[in-house]
Amino acid sequence: MTEKGKNPFNLKILLELGSSNPEKKKTFSFSIGSDTKKLDDIAKEMELSEEDLLLFDDEREFYAQKPEIVAKGLIGANIIRTTGDKMIAGIVTGIDAWPTPVHERQRAAYSQEPGNVYIYSSPYGKFFAITAHEPQGTGVVRIKQVTFPSSEIEISSSNIVNEFSLADMHGKYVNGSDLFIMRMSLDPSYEIREIRPKAKDKFSAEYKAVRKK
Repeated sequence: MTEKGKNPFNLKILLELGSSNPEKKKTFSFSIGSDTKKLDDIAKEMELSEEDLLLFDDEREFYAQKPEIVAKGLIGANIIRTTGDKMIAGIVTGIDAWPTPVHERQRAAYSQEPGNVYIYSSPYGKFFAITAHEPQGTGVVRIKQVTFPSSEIEISSSNIVNEFSLADMHGKYVNGSDLFIMRMSLDPSYEIREIRPKAKDKFSAEYKAVRKK
């Protein structure tokens, strides 16, 4: 949930992007008007180098891998969503991988082209996942937690769909005109923790990015 006075849906926000070099960490402030900022524009204006920028994901090859690999690659990524004249951005700090569907009715969704948004419902709410699998395979990665770095507010699971207005993105490519996931070097103030699944768990891998103490 968003704290009063720290609503990320402001027309002017701070987008904090991590750098492999703490001295080069940049904070970029910009306004969203009638035109939507594109990722290459952001990269150019921030003068990001190859050291800072691992990849702007505008191709599906990254998602055409085992979901465990994709999940680990997306931890710490920036997720950016624009709707009209508003924008929200945060860091993926929790994600897990699901190589096979829990229910047979999900098989078609798990088999979609890699990189498609998969919004699904459960008794606990709606959840945001992305198809990730090798050719002829199945699998998704589920975004479990997003952190707003400027305020340290965390949203998890079903709240992500509502906060980022993702319901209408189901079946669309994750890096379309209104939704981007930008993989970058993880902020050095974070560390990645791997949570190994138990025998009863259906997911195959889970990763969290947590602040170093």
